[in-house]
Amino acid sequence: MRSLGYSLMSNLLVYYNIDGTPYDPDNEAAYKRDLDLMQRISVKVSQVEAGEHVARLTQLIKAVHNLPQSLSEARSVDSPYPRWLMPVVEEFFSLETWLSGRIDSAHGSEAGLYQLRHDIERLGLSYQLAAFHNLGADVWILDDASVMALDASIQKRLQALSASQEDRDKLTRDYLFVRTQILNPGGRRMPNGVARYMERITTRIGELAAQ
Repeated sequence: MRSLGYSLMSNLLVYYNIDGTPYDPDNEAAYKRDLDLMQRISVKVSQVEAGEHVARLTQLIKAVHNLPQSLSEARSVDSPYPRWLMPVVEEFFSLETWLSGRIDSAHGSEAGLYQLRHDIERLGLSYQLAAFHNLGADVWILDDASVMALDASIQKRLQALSASQEDRDKLTRDYLFVRTQILNPGGRRMPNGVARYMERITTRIGELAAQ
């Protein structure tokens, strides 16, 4: 559920980010699919608080339809992104904190893979928040020192993965490509590309953890 939440947030932010390629129907379908899966999982786990968090997140995401849904609409109004998107961001991080506090760290040999995936997800979402320049989500954006520390740790763990050489090479290559964007906050923003690569990396790591 936590990973679905990160994927949901990344796709949602990319969908509305005018500095990227906004209103891509694939991003819209992806975040709606993630939310649907989160809703189903919250029912299965029978955790009242999880259900409440997901219900609030669902209502807040429904409200983002108050924002423009096309470039022509976005150009015609001063879009109130903070008003509709910040409550979603805040509720996600509330859910993320709740989930992280209840995730059993005893995953055996898979523990490192789950943590690696989570750290890459954190880095990716921080980038998407920073790339959305008029959102006002600074409190949720990782500072430079945290980004550098995570980056160094992620690179080291990717190279030490207990996986095939092909997987290690591909994951490392994809990460090294996308990190040039993450570590260059003053450069041209590429939210769509970063989201696509990060999703590809975290999905494969999740598959390796499930083997």
